[in-house]
Amino acid sequence: FYTSHPSIHEVINILLDIQSETYLKINSIKTNNKNKPRKEQIDKLTFITETWTKLEKNEISAEIFESKKGETGAIVLIGRAQSYCVFLKEK
Repeated sequence: FYTSHPSIHEVINILLDIQSETYLKINSIKTNNKNKPRKEQIDKLTFITETWTKLEKNEISAEIFESKKGETGAIVLIGRAQSYCVFLKEK
Protein backbone atom coordinates (compact mmCIF):
# COMPACT_ATOMS: atom_id res chain seq x y z
CA PHE A 1 0.00 0.00 0.00
CA TYR A 2 1.19 3.49 -0.76
CA THR A 3 -0.80 5.31 1.94
CA SER A 4 -1.06 4.79 5.67
CA HIS A 5 -4.86 4.48 5.48
CA PRO A 6 -5.78 2.89 2.14
CA SER A 7 -9.32 2.74 0.90
CA ILE A 8 -11.26 -0.32 2.04
CA HIS A 9 -11.95 -1.08 -1.62
CA GLU A 10 -8.21 -1.24 -2.38
CA VAL A 11 -7.62 -3.55 0.58
CA ILE A 12 -10.47 -5.85 -0.44
CA ASN A 13 -9.27 -5.98 -4.07
CA ILE A 14 -5.75 -6.91 -2.99
CA LEU A 15 -7.04 -9.55 -0.58
CA LEU A 16 -9.25 -11.02 -3.32
CA ASP A 17 -6.24 -11.15 -5.67
CA ILE A 18 -4.17 -12.95 -3.04
CA GLN A 19 -7.05 -15.33 -2.33
CA SER A 20 -7.54 -16.22 -6.00
CA GLU A 21 -3.79 -16.66 -6.54
CA THR A 22 -3.59 -18.94 -3.49
CA TYR A 23 -6.62 -20.92 -4.65
CA LEU A 24 -5.05 -21.45 -8.08
CA LYS A 25 -1.74 -22.53 -6.57
CA ILE A 26 -3.39 -25.02 -4.21
CA ASN A 27 -5.45 -26.53 -7.03
CA SER A 28 -2.36 -26.72 -9.25
CA ILE A 29 -0.56 -28.64 -6.54
CA LYS A 30 -3.51 -30.99 -6.07
CA THR A 31 -3.72 -31.75 -9.80
CA ASN A 32 0.08 -31.79 -10.22
CA ASN A 33 -0.26 -29.12 -12.90
CA LYS A 34 2.83 -26.98 -13.53
CA ASN A 35 1.59 -23.53 -14.52
CA LYS A 36 4.19 -21.15 -15.81
CA PRO A 37 3.94 -17.44 -15.09
CA ARG A 38 3.36 -15.08 -18.01
CA LYS A 39 6.39 -13.54 -19.69
CA GLU A 40 5.62 -10.10 -18.27
CA GLN A 41 5.54 -11.56 -14.75
CA ILE A 42 8.86 -13.31 -15.32
CA ASP A 43 10.42 -10.12 -16.71
CA LYS A 44 9.12 -8.03 -13.82
CA LEU A 45 10.28 -10.50 -11.19
CA THR A 46 13.66 -10.93 -12.88
CA PHE A 47 14.12 -7.16 -12.79
CA ILE A 48 13.10 -6.98 -9.14
CA THR A 49 15.34 -9.88 -8.07
CA GLU A 50 18.30 -8.38 -9.94
CA THR A 51 17.63 -5.05 -8.25
CA TRP A 52 17.29 -6.85 -4.89
CA THR A 53 20.67 -8.51 -5.45
CA LYS A 54 22.21 -5.10 -6.17
CA LEU A 55 20.67 -3.81 -2.93
CA GLU A 56 22.12 -6.73 -0.94
CA LYS A 57 25.57 -6.04 -2.44
CA ASN A 58 25.22 -2.34 -1.53
CA GLU A 59 25.48 -1.33 -5.19
CA ILE A 60 22.29 0.73 -4.81
CA SER A 61 20.50 2.33 -1.86
CA ALA A 62 17.14 1.31 -0.42
CA GLU A 63 15.56 4.48 -1.84
CA ILE A 64 16.69 3.58 -5.35
CA PHE A 65 15.39 0.03 -4.87
CA GLU A 66 11.98 1.34 -3.81
CA SER A 67 11.83 3.78 -6.72
CA LYS A 68 12.79 1.10 -9.24
CA LYS A 69 10.26 -1.28 -7.73
CA GLY A 70 7.64 1.44 -8.02
CA GLU A 71 8.54 2.10 -11.67
CA THR A 72 7.59 -1.45 -12.58
CA GLY A 73 4.22 -1.10 -10.90
CA ALA A 74 5.06 -4.11 -8.77
CA ILE A 75 3.85 -4.52 -5.24
CA VAL A 76 6.02 -7.42 -4.25
CA LEU A 77 6.14 -9.44 -1.12
CA ILE A 78 9.71 -10.64 -0.75
CA GLY A 79 8.57 -14.22 -0.10
CA ARG A 80 6.59 -14.24 -3.34
CA ALA A 81 9.56 -12.87 -5.27
CA GLN A 82 11.85 -15.50 -3.77
CA SER A 83 9.49 -18.31 -4.76
CA TYR A 84 9.59 -17.07 -8.34
CA CYS A 85 13.39 -16.86 -8.13
CA VAL A 86 13.41 -20.61 -7.59
CA PHE A 87 11.26 -20.99 -10.71
CA LEU A 88 13.59 -18.76 -12.73
CA LYS A 89 16.69 -20.68 -11.61
CA GLU A 90 15.09 -23.98 -12.66
CA LYS A 91 14.38 -22.52 -16.07
